[in-house]
Amino acid sequence: MTKRMTSALLRGYQPSWPFILAILGSSLMGLSPIFVRMTDIGPNALGLYRMLFALPFIWIWKTTEETQSPFKKPTFAPKDHLLLAIAGLSFAIDLGTWHLSIRMTEIINAALLNNLTPFFVPLALWALFKERPRFIFMLAIMWVFVGAAILTGESFSIGYKNVLGDALATFSALAFTGYILAVKQLRLRFNAPTIILGTSLWMIPFLLLFTIFFADSWKFLTTYDWIAIFGLALIVQVGSQGLLAYSMGHLTAGLVAITMLISPAVSAISARVIFGEEMSLWQILGVVIVISGIIIARQDERKHDQSLKE
Repeated sequence: MTKRMTSALLRGYQPSWPFILAILGSSLMGLSPIFVRMTDIGPNALGLYRMLFALPFIWIWKTTEETQSPFKKPTFAPKDHLLLAIAGLSFAIDLGTWHLSIRMTEIINAALLNNLTPFFVPLALWALFKERPRFIFMLAIMWVFVGAAILTGESFSIGYKNVLGDALATFSALAFTGYILAVKQLRLRFNAPTIILGTSLWMIPFLLLFTIFFADSWKFLTTYDWIAIFGLALIVQVGSQGLLAYSMGHLTAGLVAITMLISPAVSAISARVIFGEEMSLWQILGVVIVISGIIIARQDERKHDQSLKE
């Protein structure tokens, strides 16, 4: 029976590079909590370090891509600058609240609640652009979230001591929804490195203001601090956000958002590997459910695209 269900699920499924890259980008995002837990730098200050150290690498990426694609570049209109500012502010709020939540709740709580974005994106598209969520797609999101909840079930905990951290993690997911929608609109005119660079430049003053306002701690950087900063800058900011921005030029915002629910699985698996713990059968089942739900969402997206063409 299981083989039949798996065969039916995979029948006609043809992965595309943008979809694979979205999965990879979301997977790299799952390493964020590991890096954040390695340092006690203030949450906004850590985000500021992340942006500053990522900038040279994003600039190299942008310059390289423009050299290989010497076509005329679109100019930025006032609307584009506004979208970049919205993306930068949304991402800055996301980083600050999420980094803080990781220190105020369980790492699995922060990873799971921060990834409520896939629920918020379809609702935001419905409210702003009248794009009604499709029933199968929303079911797929809930199925994936169930898998993520099962995966983290042994570590996820709800209690009074976690309530503020959990609330901050949830709010960070809402803020990241604004970032996703803004980047999706920008991808209609600009390539991924241009958007990531512009967003990062906007984030720096916002994060600096947040760092000063919330009196974040500054300290002499230790070896672990440098590892955390470069991990967040290169692997997460350049790697993860770059891949997600690229994929949004070819996939819908909703589908890219749902791939992000694989990041709690990566967070849990990474924590297990780092601390030498084995995964239970329930956690393996959670990983299977997450992957199957993402595949279902991808198939529903393909069917929807084909119906529009017909």
